[in-house]
Amino acid sequence: MAVLKADFIGRVASGAEYLWWRSEEGMRTTIALFRSGRQTGTTCLPIEAVLFDREGGVAARWQFELQPERACIIDSGVAGPWTTAGPINGVLALYVCPDPPQDPRQTDSTLRLYPLVTWRRADGRIASLHSDQALSLGTSQPQRFTEIVVCESADERNALIIVNGETPQAAGALTLTVHNAAHEARNARYAPAMAPHTVHRIVLADLFADLPHFAGSDALLVSGTFASLDLETRPYVETTGQRWGLYHAGDVYKWHPRPYLQHAYVDGEVNPMAVVNNDVVTTWVNLLHSHDGMEDDTPVDVRLYDDTGRCVASLPRWTQARRHRLTRFCVSELLEDPSQPFSGHIAITFSPEPGQDVPYHVQALMEYRSAHVVARVMGWSDEWNSDIKRARRSRLGQADEIRAYFMVWNDAELESLVAIANAGHSNYQDSATAELTLLGPDGPVMKDTISIAPYASAFFAVGERFPAWHEHLKAGAALLIISSCSDLASIAFTRHRASGALAAEHFLALWDWTGTHYTEAAGS
Repeated sequence: MAVLKADFIGRVASGAEYLWWRSEEGMRTTIALFRSGRQTGTTCLPIEAVLFDREGGVAARWQFELQPERACIIDSGVAGPWTTAGPINGVLALYVCPDPPQDPRQTDSTLRLYPLVTWRRADGRIASLHSDQALSLGTSQPQRFTEIVVCESADERNALIIVNGETPQAAGALTLTVHNAAHEARNARYAPAMAPHTVHRIVLADLFADLPHFAGSDALLVSGTFASLDLETRPYVETTGQRWGLYHAGDVYKWHPRPYLQHAYVDGEVNPMAVVNNDVVTTWVNLLHSHDGMEDDTPVDVRLYDDTGRCVASLPRWTQARRHRLTRFCVSELLEDPSQPFSGHIAITFSPEPGQDVPYHVQALMEYRSAHVVARVMGWSDEWNSDIKRARRSRLGQADEIRAYFMVWNDAELESLVAIANAGHSNYQDSATAELTLLGPDGPVMKDTISIAPYASAFFAVGERFPAWHEHLKAGAALLIISSCSDLASIAFTRHRASGALAAEHFLALWDWTGTHYTEAAGS
């Protein structure tokens, strides 16, 4: 059985998550964990937490149990076992220690924690993502990074962040490639070795000379290969300078082309993502076609809906998803009057010639830009409330409650805003009902119900739906669980009240066991 034994943990670990812990220079790190109670044999999960300093030395250790259907919040800004370590820029490792130990190669879905992380700077700027840097014992196959888009200029730089685990990574194990809008490529190798339990911040401008000139005024597409050992990682991508933000990269999947008849049968998969356009935030779309399986460029249809569900723009075959190239546009181009505030969602669908196969999913990296913050969120297409999917569920007698969750805030500094779109394919006509559950460390705190018309989006502040939640919950952070029998596309925005700085993160789906099958959220 592949399990981890180490001197710095008291038990045998079957899995581990590696997180960038930042509490130096006024930084604050907040982590949220959740374990579904709707799975076979779900019990409390023992966790060993070890905080490592910049050099990889142990700075603090503690143990806790992750209880099903409870919010677990770890906050560097609140007193806890980590406080004695003082300010640190290092690694927080969360070791999953089930009793008896489990083989992660067979049961990885129960051993991954998928932590939600928010970082806060002293000046109010914030960034959020779900972390995908974890133990993968016995893994030596090179990882291939994708879904990385950056803007390089004199006042905006970018870096990849890799959080290493127990195993040293060899010198030169990471190679990166940047492509500009002319599809010119540059390659570079990150030379240093990676010691155990250390954070590596790979600044692109340090690897690639005169990168702003190479980029021109356009965004760059970044990819890479990492010959790592015992580590599964989707690097964080950090933007610094005039704007600050973080998101996680992707890894290349081995997909296959989707046959034209299958595409047409469901009226094409849809990629629905939230849009905000006002005097503070503008939304950009980065269309990608970077996973294995198909080489052809593919046209896409673009539709834009306001928050009431009205289609304000319908553009058949408006642009293309281009193989290993970036197609980038600002949503304001689709608005009749971009000077007016707009909120809603964009829906992107492949639009092939008859008989033409399409890539397996539409890849869209959304980008929410403001003067001092940039937030990026990745989305893939799926069957969102398609006639075929709903008929299949009805035939099988499946009225599944599909759940997803976010970390949310309602304190003196931060406010959480949620966008929930009732997305669908052509001629979708069903309203959706969703139950909202505010979840704290002791369980559910408050509940509410909303109804969303077809193609409409519910935009709301959590504090507006739950105005008295601070009276029932001591923690400034909690989890919001969205439950519905419909496929709902959700994004959480965290806003700094004083500056208006905005972070964003897509929903994290729960795979609940119904007794006969696991629920499956669209887009997950």
